[in-house]
Amino acid sequence: MCKITAALFFAFIQISICQYQRDFIVFTAHLICDFSQFSYRIQYFEEDLFFHPDNMTRFDNIGLAKQGQVIANNFGVMYGDGFMDKNYEIYALITHNCTKNQKKMRQYKHDLETCSTEKSGCRKKFKLNITELGDEVNPESIENVRIVYDL
Repeated sequence: MCKITAALFFAFIQISICQYQRDFIVFTAHLICDFSQFSYRIQYFEEDLFFHPDNMTRFDNIGLAKQGQVIANNFGVMYGDGFMDKNYEIYALITHNCTKNQKKMRQYKHDLETCSTEKSGCRKKFKLNITELGDEVNPESIENVRIVYDL
């Protein structure tokens, strides 16, 4: 009985130690727009089943692309994904004005492949044409986004 209890205790400790190690995630987003200039904001989140999504990066990618495309890099550090969950469910939330009327903003949720918490990190790359992609949103309701009007 003592051996079984000890074995279960050590197995639980091993699971807990692996679960809360530091994981590095590197992101590379290649956004393409059919118009020559657009503003964008990329946020990376980890989806949780019962709680609000976790922001995976300290800073968002915010910028102005002047040649119809942009490659934006970012990185994040996570410390496990909850008890007994061994995968990060990652998505990018892209807010942009790559539209015919560039005073209007759109927002698109782009799901990425899961990342195992047992790898000590992973790299997520994606290439996406965002022209008119996503649902229209009110620019005033989006925190820290600036629309470029002087095209």
